[in-house]
Amino acid sequence: MLEDQNNSERPEDQESQVVHHRAEQQRRLPANLVLMIVGFLVVGVAAVAVIVSGTLDDGDSSTITPPDEPPIAASVPPRPSNAPSSIDSPNPADQTTAVPDITTKSAQLSAQAQIQPTSPANEQPPMITSGRIAFVSERNGDYKIHVMNADGSEQTRLDDSSADEYVPEWSPDGSKIAYVSNPEDDFEIFVMSADGSQHTRLTNVSGNDFAPAWSPDGTRIAFQSDRDGNIEIYTMNADGSQQTRLTDDSEIDSIPVWSPDGSRIAFFSKRGGNYDIYVMNTDGSQPTRLTLSSKWDVEPDWSPDGSKIAFRSNRDGNSEIYVMNSDGSQQTRLTNDPHEDSVPVWSADGSRIAFESNRDGGHDIYVMNADGTSQTRLTTERTPDHDPAWAPN
Repeated sequence: MLEDQNNSERPEDQESQVVHHRAEQQRRLPANLVLMIVGFLVVGVAAVAVIVSGTLDDGDSSTITPPDEPPIAASVPPRPSNAPSSIDSPNPADQTTAVPDITTKSAQLSAQAQIQPTSPANEQPPMITSGRIAFVSERNGDYKIHVMNADGSEQTRLDDSSADEYVPEWSPDGSKIAYVSNPEDDFEIFVMSADGSQHTRLTNVSGNDFAPAWSPDGTRIAFQSDRDGNIEIYTMNADGSQQTRLTDDSEIDSIPVWSPDGSRIAFFSKRGGNYDIYVMNTDGSQPTRLTLSSKWDVEPDWSPDGSKIAFRSNRDGNSEIYVMNSDGSQQTRLTNDPHEDSVPVWSADGSRIAFESNRDGGHDIYVMNADGTSQTRLTTERTPDHDPAWAPN
């Protein structure tokens, strides 16, 4: 099976424009679009596929995803222009490198053929719970972070700055939102207050930094970067200091997310010949593969109790949302739609999953119960909405 993947066509090296959804920000997914990964060793068709979603002039934002390659930076939409930013930047942080050993979880790989049946969808409207969801929308002509209630009401843009914003991620206490912006040519990581004020730049290096993810205690942020020539996983302190590389592989390591107990980081990688979900210790040691399908598995997200991981896969011929136990067992498909479902994120109480989809003709934010039932559309704008991020309660 892996031999077939190794023989598949690699994306062409090219000066590529960045995607989102996983960015569409791009939760992965015009001629003057933004360069997401300048000098990527592997980008090509995968990035272009997600760029196309949300950039059609007539408002048709259907996602186009090639069957054998996922978006490199999940769910990142293209920006309409290189708008300058007035956001302040601290001094560049120190950077060190940790190189991990690789462990293969063979006992779990054998269980991957046991794919569970899809849960029924759209049975009843989901129970409305408290909480808010941040997301990225182009509804006002640029890519900006918005927030809404968990039932889709009171959709509000957070700030009026000219800079585009992607990939929002709430801090564990809900007081801040980390995000990605491109004030110059590169993508960098910023943080702002949850009300849209007090923007602070955390990274400032040559290369693209993307996909910030807070540690459960709020003291550190994991992210992906191509600053060293390949997309790898890094961590830094919440103030941007002590930027440290965790992975060092010739293939892509992307979209980190912390386990709720803070002991592990899930991510997806092509190091095994195909895009699969891995977990590793927070120092980068003992990377362990959880999935092994004939297609790709990307965009992991831990459930709040740490027992499950939601993810996106095209193993059944289309981009759908799946869930598995955190050891890789009991992989179950939750959505079953001919369109693209992507960027799954858990609610704080673990009862629901938000995701993005183009199933209704646009590109919108949806929610469903954790078993895949009651799939409900929250946003209905003609322009694309991407990258849901559920706020902590």
